Amino acid sequence: MHRPFLLCLASLAVATELSAQGISGKEFEVVSIRVPQELSREEYSANPGSRIVQIDKGFVTMPYARMEIILQRAFGVTRPQLIAPEWTQSRYFSIEAKLPPDAAQGDVPEMLRNMLVARFHMGYHKEVRNTTVLVLASAKGGTKAEAAAAESRSRRRGIEHGGTHFDLTTTSVGLADFLAQRTFGPVVDRTGLAGTYLFSFDFYPFGKLGGDGNPLGPPTNDFFADLVRHYDDALAPIGLRLTPAKLPMENVIIDQLDRTPTEN
Repeated sequence: MHRPFLLCLASLAVATELSAQGISGKEFEVVSIRVPQELSREEYSANPGSRIVQIDKGFVTMPYARMEIILQRAFGVTRPQLIAPEWTQSRYFSIEAKLPPDAAQGDVPEMLRNMLVARFHMGYHKEVRNTTVLVLASAKGGTKAEAAAAESRSRRRGIEHGGTHFDLTTTSVGLADFLAQRTFGPVVDRTGLAGTYLFSFDFYPFGKLGGDGNPLGPPTNDFFADLVRHYDDALAPIGLRLTPAKLPMENVIIDQLDRTPTEN
């Protein structure tokens, strides 16, 4: 098949998807969107509870949400799977929305997408691209995690030098999901483990510690790379590795998004 014809087909597929981005499906009954006063770094860190997204009693509340995070929630993707304008990484919004009576929590992403189309005139398309992911795999010597009878609630406690000890009784897929939340990106399970295990490990936010209690390696200027390295160090004693790789995954590309929403 000739390349120009293939390009024509690809363009037609994108155009068809974009043309279908009107309002369809469930919508919020009422939505209030405002631009909050920007918080300083100190204010942002002082009261993290005030920024927690709440979905309760028929309402969705996002007190101080970066547009990038709103988009990730709307499409159910992680940071590497979203291609969006640079300003979405630094512009915050406060959103209060009322759910329709027949809506469930699982309907919220669809309603967020419809809100973005209606109020921010969003246009987007999806395509498969080679995407940076993390691969969870067994080390050469095999895993040292203990087999468990059944999954149970995870436990955590603080340890010296600002670390956290985790006891996660789950499957390898469950561990991958946990790590995806912690590292802000997709994690693919390649351990080959079947069944439930107790994954017990110590995590230090500033990295692996030496005998004097200080980090062995200085931090780099890449927060996410440091975070992955620290979790890889934490998992090494139980025979697991967490390493970056490129795999084909569906990406969401934001083609159009207004910086300012239409009025409430």
